[in-house]
Amino acid sequence: MAAKSATTSAGATVNLEKSAIDDLRSRLRGILLSAGDAGYEDARSVWNAMIDRRPALIARCLGGADIVACVNFARDRGIALSIKGGGHNIAGLAVCDGALMIDLSLMRGVWVDRAARVARAQGGCLLGDVDRETQVLRRTILRAQRIGIDREAGLKFKQFVLGERRLSRIARSHA
Repeated sequence: MAAKSATTSAGATVNLEKSAIDDLRSRLRGILLSAGDAGYEDARSVWNAMIDRRPALIARCLGGADIVACVNFARDRGIALSIKGGGHNIAGLAVCDGALMIDLSLMRGVWVDRAARVARAQGGCLLGDVDRETQVLRRTILRAQRIGIDREAGLKFKQFVLGERRLSRIARSHA
């Protein structure tokens, strides 16, 4: 991969050297994609097919260390950064032309603490992922603690408070 053009958060264009891109790639457990790589087109797509933006790089993160490496890379170079959760953002804010896109869609883990009535979900989870893990324990989401500003980009919640399954209709109408 030769030097790659990227966009700064101020809208200017900068060149990312191959060595810097290779260094980022070596720090990730997930894969780093650019235009022309297998999987790039699928990774840049979101639910709204009218959104046709092309990030300079897409990091398909597998854990927190991958995310930290990407944020540091973008900050150190001043390049724009976007984050894709479950891919359902109607406005397409998860994808920016020329940015480094952090793709969390492979991070779909859900952990349920039955005693505390809390579930924690990774950033790429969809509601079905949470339902699958909580319904086994006859629990459903009563309240969610939001961490994002966009309610349609994946879940964007960090913690769910769980209740008895018989309350599921109430919970879904207020989630």
